Amino acid sequence: ALPISDHLARRYGEMGARIARLSRGIDNRTLSVGTGAKSVSTETTFSRDISRPDLLATHLLALSERVSERLKRKGLVGDTITLKLKTSKFRSRTRARHLSLPTQLAHLIYESGKQLLDREADGTPFRLIGIGVSGLDAAGVGDPVDLLEPRIARKAAAERAMDKVRTRFGRNAVVRGQIYRQIRYRQTPSPLRTTAPDNQPAPPKSNKDNI
Repeated sequence: ALPISDHLARRYGEMGARIARLSRGIDNRTLSVGTGAKSVSTETTFSRDISRPDLLATHLLALSERVSERLKRKGLVGDTITLKLKTSKFRSRTRARHLSLPTQLAHLIYESGKQLLDREADGTPFRLIGIGVSGLDAAGVGDPVDLLEPRIARKAAAERAMDKVRTRFGRNAVVRGQIYRQIRYRQTPSPLRTTAPDNQPAPPKSNKDNI
């Protein structure tokens, strides 16, 4: 029988060989100190406070897509997802989660951030939300489709297809349903409502990207 390291290398290529080395405590990557980007992140400040978890999640999804686009453009992946929240009293909350494999995929960034958000969205009104990816590495070491579970692999394939359409026709050529529904809600006038309730979708007041 083949050694496990040879089996992984034959089946999964360089990613398999790297996993085999890491399992033995061997990491040949070069450590660079003080050079290059340490994280890719973006955040948005609302024009009014938002406390509804579903609305916060929709903003988080849009921000995750922006971070994903920048990671893909720069050829990077990351293995640590950080959620940033700021309350109406300007108190910051920062939560992080480490991934087993680095990623640049928007849906994985979002799902990790959403798990962190679910623990914090307890009815507290928030004025700011942000998402970031750190622990950066070259894109070749992340998101091996054949190592992903089928559900995630299908989402990854769909996201790659969306990327191709956006590259050809512009980023607004494909909009995720969750984001589209919020846009439609904000643009549809209601004769029965002259002012929006406090927890209805609020347009971002400002956006800030960091790398």
